[in-house]
Amino acid sequence: MLRYVVDLENRTCTYFGLHDQTYMEHYAAVEPSGGAPTS
Repeated sequence: MLRYVVDLENRTCTYFGLHDQTYMEHYAAVEPSGGAPTS
């Protein structure tokens, strides 16, 4: 991997390698739980 680009709006991360290779990961949306964790 030479570099990567994170797109927060589209929830993707694209990795760039040698010889114009690319790999993109998609992430699901996560809703905040609305509260602080308790111990």
